[in-house]
Amino acid sequence: MFEFKKVRLLGGLILMTLVGCETTQPRYEPVYYPAVIDEAERSQPTPAPVKSTVEPVSTQSVTALLEQEARKEFDSQEWQRTIVVAERGLRVDRRNAEFYWLIARSYLNLDNINQAKAFAEQGLRYARQGSRLARDLQGLLSAP
Repeated sequence: MFEFKKVRLLGGLILMTLVGCETTQPRYEPVYYPAVIDEAERSQPTPAPVKSTVEPVSTQSVTALLEQEARKEFDSQEWQRTIVVAERGLRVDRRNAEFYWLIARSYLNLDNINQAKAFAEQGLRYARQGSRLARDLQGLLSAP
C-alpha cells in the first residue's frame, strides 16, 4: 500500500511538472500594416514588369487544329473518338457548326438517332443559311 502511494505521488509530480512546462504560444498572428513603408523601401525604384516570352495561342488556331483532328478521326470511322475531339472543340468555340455536324454524323453512324438530331438542331443555329453544311444538318433532322 505504501509503494502505491509513492507511485501515485510520483506520477502526480511528473504530471504537474509536464503541465507547468507547457509553453503557451499566442493564438493570433501579428498585425501587418501594409500602409506603413520604411524609408529604405520607399527610396528603392519599382522594378519594371517582366515581359512574357510565351506567345498566346489564338482560339482560331486551336479550333482549326481540333477541327482537323476530329475530321481525321471521322474519316477513319472512329466515331467515339470523333465525338470526344469535336466536343473538346465545342468547349473552345461553342459556335462552330462543323463540330456539331461531326458529332451529329458520328452519333448517326452509332445508330443513336436522338443524339444525332439534337446536335444537328444545335448546329443549325450557327451554320450559315443556305450553306452545304446547313443543308446537311437539316437533312440529319429528317433522318428516320
